[in-house]
Amino acid sequence: MAEFLVYNKEHWMDALSPMEVAVRIANDSRFKEAYDTRDRKGDVIEVRPDGFWTDGKRKGFGAAKGFALLVVPGLKAETAKKYQRELYDDPTLPNRERKLLNNHRYNVRIAQVTLSADKKATFTNVANIPLTDRLSALEIE
Repeated sequence: MAEFLVYNKEHWMDALSPMEVAVRIANDSRFKEAYDTRDRKGDVIEVRPDGFWTDGKRKGFGAAKGFALLVVPGLKAETAKKYQRELYDDPTLPNRERKLLNNHRYNVRIAQVTLSADKKATFTNVANIPLTDRLSALEIE
């Protein structure tokens, strides 16, 4: 089983007006990259093997923390790790020459997921998770 930790809140930068963003960029050249690559609601933050988040020992997800947990029984974590990738402009270039476009390549359309009171959902297959691959900007079917 694989467990997907998904960002489930609005980022504070989303509340900034275009003018506020422009001012921050003018005052700090690093802000543009931070703004462009910020976590967005539905981003797949981390993929772990069965029981990592659900064993009761870790309290890092849930409504209070701003995360949701999607569980896929039967999916190996090694297979699911591909959904925990960053997005670069040209993946064929060496790391030092690539530009980071987004911290998370895959995004779950979280509004389409019915979460339990403790912010969990179980899927029978990864194909049932409403995922978007930002590289192609297409839904994964």
